[in-house]
Amino acid sequence: MLDYAAPTQIDRLAGAHQRYEDDAAEEQDLQEAEEQAITSVPEAVAMATQHFSNPEWEKMTGLIGKLVSQFQYYGEERAHGLQDVSQEILDLCQRAITEQANSNRQRAMRGAA
Repeated sequence: MLDYAAPTQIDRLAGAHQRYEDDAAEEQDLQEAEEQAITSVPEAVAMATQHFSNPEWEKMTGLIGKLVSQFQYYGEERAHGLQDVSQEILDLCQRAITEQANSNRQRAMRGAA
């Protein structure tokens, strides 16, 4: 006797897994879009930095000093130094931007409900 239900159960599991993967990908896309929106508006980035702790502000202060000191150089050396320090600043801010994006999305979901 053949079990015709087995492929159906496998199909259902595969479909459920695919919906889970699709939902996770959609969530990731929404998160990235919100982070990009924050990153493109200086005021939104400033609001995100309110999530910084004291050690993060100390590190940011050091990075700003490092950024300013790059102006003593000229040409390619200056450009490379500015780019490196700017990337360090972005990396430090990325956590705060992610937190702000999560907060914005949760607030939007509560408002939509």
